[in-house]
Amino acid sequence: MKEAKLDLSYKVCERFSIFTQKSSIRSEKGFIRERTKSAVLAAATFVACRDAGIAKTLKEIADVTNTKRKTLAKCYRQLVSDLDIKIPMVDSTKCIVKVANRANLNKKTLRTAMAIMHHLIKKEISAGKDPMGFAAIVLYIACSIPDEKRTQADIAQAAGITEVTLRNRYRDIKSHELDLIPVSN
Repeated sequence: MKEAKLDLSYKVCERFSIFTQKSSIRSEKGFIRERTKSAVLAAATFVACRDAGIAKTLKEIADVTNTKRKTLAKCYRQLVSDLDIKIPMVDSTKCIVKVANRANLNKKTLRTAMAIMHHLIKKEISAGKDPMGFAAIVLYIACSIPDEKRTQADIAQAAGITEVTLRNRYRDIKSHELDLIPVSN
């Protein structure tokens, strides 16, 4: 059996420590009493990753910590609410790199995807969308430009989303009728 790891930096571990200390202070008010300690620790890990700008998904953390994704999501929302933490948005370009590495895409496709993502961010089309899902569709579009053949299933699996999500994001982008082929450098 393959051992799962998160490979977190010192900064993330430091933030994790702060969030767990704050949540243990709140435990006297009943925060932990209603949840398992492992779920609270998993949620604190996710908060620390998001706070440090590390692109980890709930599913990744749930798998490593052996916590149900739904339980982790509820605990995460409660932790953020109770501790009044301002969580920054995940940088979509980090998600593109992550998905591209998992799908073994070449550098030209990655550069094309980055250019498309910057274009979509500038047009404010990515606002409110799941960063991993949006990164997946941008990579799928980028694969068609330099003729790097990848299926929807390949990209969706690399991003950890469903093919339906990929198709829905594609429909969203197509509805804006944008010229997504970036100018070559």
